[in-house]
Amino acid sequence: MKITHTAALILALCAAPAFAAAPLQNQASVRPVEGKIIGKIRGDAGILGVQGDVLEFTHGVVRINGTPVATVPKVCEIKYIVDGTRRTFYVNGKQRALPEIPPPPAVMHIGGLT
Repeated sequence: MKITHTAALILALCAAPAFAAAPLQNQASVRPVEGKIIGKIRGDAGILGVQGDVLEFTHGVVRINGTPVATVPKVCEIKYIVDGTRRTFYVNGKQRALPEIPPPPAVMHIGGLT
């Protein structure tokens, strides 16, 4: 059986997605550990709430309560630990300084703000 160049090209293009790399699996978690609350994001994007603070990571920028706090590698592990009033922030296992963080945004409930 003779396959033309056009048919071979079409076959190759249709088969290519099957061999493509698997997409990146982002992970986000919040868990209590020994009286602390630990929030963790792995991958290239994520959002989570930790003790009222909103932690967002996208396009290599970490924001807490809407305020940019760090530029980080596009793909990394972000860890945010709340221990009472103390907050610590890690990128790929290394602690980073946190600037002054504004209070978390107001939460909307049906019937108005609380």
